[in-house]
Amino acid sequence: MARSNGKGGQHRGRGMLAATLMASASIGTILIAVDGAAYAQTTQRTFSIPAGPLSQALASFGRQSGLQVTYPAEITAGKRSPGMNGSATPEQALAQILSGSGLSYGFPNSRTVAISGPDARAESATNVEGAIQLDTIQVSGGRAVAPTDKPYVTPGSSSFISRQQIEMTRGTSVGDTFKGVPGLLSGDDNNGPKFDPSIRGLGVDRVPVRVDGASASVTEYRGYSGAATSNYVDPDLIGGITIKKGPDAGPEGAGAIGGLVSMRTINADDIVKPDKDFGIRLRGGLGDNTRSPVPWQIAGVNAGGPSSLWDANSYFSSAAFATKQQGFDLVAAYVHRESGNYFAGANGPQSIVIPPHLDRNRLIPFMRDARTIRLSDYYGPGSEVLNTSQNMDSLLLKGTLKFAENHTLELAHMGYRNSFGQSMPSMTQISAIPNWNKQLENAEIKQNNYTARYHWKSDDNDLIDLRINSFLTDLRNETMMNAQTSSDFGAGVEPFMSSRTRTWGINISNTSRFESQWGEFSLNYGASYNDEDMVPLQSREQTSFLSSNGTRRMVGLFTNGEWTPTHWLKFNAGVRYDSYRTQDRSNPQDLLSPGNGGLTPSLAGFKFHGHGVSPHASITVTPYEGIQLYGLYAEGFRPPNIWEVTNNVIAINPNLKPERAQNWEVGVNVSRDNVLTNGDKARLKVSYFDNTIHDVIVRDYYFRA
Repeated sequence: MARSNGKGGQHRGRGMLAATLMASASIGTILIAVDGAAYAQTTQRTFSIPAGPLSQALASFGRQSGLQVTYPAEITAGKRSPGMNGSATPEQALAQILSGSGLSYGFPNSRTVAISGPDARAESATNVEGAIQLDTIQVSGGRAVAPTDKPYVTPGSSSFISRQQIEMTRGTSVGDTFKGVPGLLSGDDNNGPKFDPSIRGLGVDRVPVRVDGASASVTEYRGYSGAATSNYVDPDLIGGITIKKGPDAGPEGAGAIGGLVSMRTINADDIVKPDKDFGIRLRGGLGDNTRSPVPWQIAGVNAGGPSSLWDANSYFSSAAFATKQQGFDLVAAYVHRESGNYFAGANGPQSIVIPPHLDRNRLIPFMRDARTIRLSDYYGPGSEVLNTSQNMDSLLLKGTLKFAENHTLELAHMGYRNSFGQSMPSMTQISAIPNWNKQLENAEIKQNNYTARYHWKSDDNDLIDLRINSFLTDLRNETMMNAQTSSDFGAGVEPFMSSRTRTWGINISNTSRFESQWGEFSLNYGASYNDEDMVPLQSREQTSFLSSNGTRRMVGLFTNGEWTPTHWLKFNAGVRYDSYRTQDRSNPQDLLSPGNGGLTPSLAGFKFHGHGVSPHASITVTPYEGIQLYGLYAEGFRPPNIWEVTNNVIAINPNLKPERAQNWEVGVNVSRDNVLTNGDKARLKVSYFDNTIHDVIVRDYYFRA
């Protein structure tokens, strides 16, 4: 366990002071906020918008004015703008940019300007208060940024995987979806249908995964290799993935010292075409090179060859239905996947060399020295790779209610069932034990997610942008721990570890936006609560492998402020407070005696609690349009999880402390359009980071209390 030093404490103090000062300044200026609509039209600003394509000029106007610009895309095609340089009100600048275009504009609310074409002049003048007729114009979105572009205009590192990218990168495992994302690896991808994201070398509960805001993770014991945080979701039901790298201080940032993976399930817009109100998506596929598993088959002993394409031993099918109506949207989708064990290829290396660990004394004896592993000892060329089958069903039901003005309520349920093969890593590493690598009984996963998400964004009051999200996740898993059968252990003993994890939570946040003579301000603030409860399942009579039995509760408060004094300079700062309480409910009488590798009864029943403050601050400079320079400092806080404090296969350290992360980052964002040809896009992010983790929680083979 690493310990923090004085220098780290000084860094935290300086970071906390800077963040607190920035947050205080942001809060204080609320008192002098003025009416947004009047300010947007009458306050002088300095604009620097070069002549060029109208769409590009309007994009620059939106960013420099802070207004959201909306318009039909076709009305700007082929048009150019004379640009705008100098001091003017946003309305004067817009009139200059649009001069000679023949379009009209109006302010439907305090934060939005709407552009319409010549054919809509009469209607615009009638329906939009304050509409003004001009000659001709082209516009582009202002404050609103497409999800694919957001990583290139945001201080700090992030990535976005669109629905189209998910379909293009679909591979043999769910983790293939993340291939090509800088700084992210998915561990143990081909050992079962799960994925375990690691960002910048940090994983295992340090990178939470959220699906529509719901937790989709369970920490599992993986034998000599330690633990893994497994996540189960089918990519056919995912509409987009946002990846945050480094500590996260938002509503879902509890324990996220490595990063955060937020997944959005498909919605009606992913299925229904723009001019329709109903849509259907059907998919299917067949595969070969697999075979149905033979129970307890020994590796290298083939009972038959792979199936043909028409044996339907490897296939998938999915159907999604959606409708968009005046007051609601509905989505229903179902996916089924089935495949047997696959067969290894005939080419490639025949052996690999595993080097010794730098600190040999801390490794178990059979891994202290460098070893050459002959892959053919496990799976020879063209042989069947055991424990790689699956039989999966997943269901999504999702409805969005639109009521009153700008109020939405989204209710969703996602179910996931899978019976699949998976091996303990040690089973493919220890060749000295005869017949150790064999076909096991399948693991079982049953997961149900329920979410309710409410959003209210007021058009008349920029201080209200309210979100309330809640979720409940019920996950049951059962995994075979080694290659021994029930008869090997004796009557009444099963080599399974099974558990039920029930997690529920709620987060409330609001964003207030306002303007003053000192620039634009926004303040996001709220609270979150997460409750995780894990108990062993009693479906099997177990006396050897016991799952964790405990709870973890986390409460968080957060605030994040943004100040834009001018179009080329932006400050962000905030702070997050987290408290936690973890309890071990293990009954000492249920644990193994010390001689059998279990936990000494006197070490059961610990309680852990604590709290921490995590500040963050950043500065963004835009010296030229489309080019940003930024610097960022952020801290993170992660308490021990249930597995780390309530597991019977490791001795619990009563002195465990929460992990604390300190992250420095500097970088450059480039986001330019129409660089070589009209309509092209150039996006680039270059960053350098320095991440330090204090009080890291790791296993110690030679632990002494």
